[in-house]
Amino acid sequence: MISRKEELELRETAQQQAKVVKGSGRMLPPKKFGHVISIRLQTELISQLRELADARGVSISDLMRNAAKNLIETAARSQYEIYSQNLQSSKSSARWLYQTQASTSGSALRPTG
Repeated sequence: MISRKEELELRETAQQQAKVVKGSGRMLPPKKFGHVISIRLQTELISQLRELADARGVSISDLMRNAAKNLIETAARSQYEIYSQNLQSSKSSARWLYQTQASTSGSALRPTG
């Protein structure tokens, strides 16, 4: 196993010796991202993602970032809908309970006279 320092030196050497293969990619404006993650995907899925990214004129990374954002937004909307439904249900239950208590104990609260 190589040390982190050796890995960085090897990476730097590889970058210095790298050659650009004509038509192998496109220059994109630099972006600042905090973390890099690695995922394993089936070959067919990668091919489909590459075709979709090419059709949209974006990189696979951009495509995956957008998909991740959409997933988070969809999940947030779902959670909000569940919360709203639960809130409505709680309000309905509270109204029913109040109405039930008012109708059963209302006569005891009325002044006699």
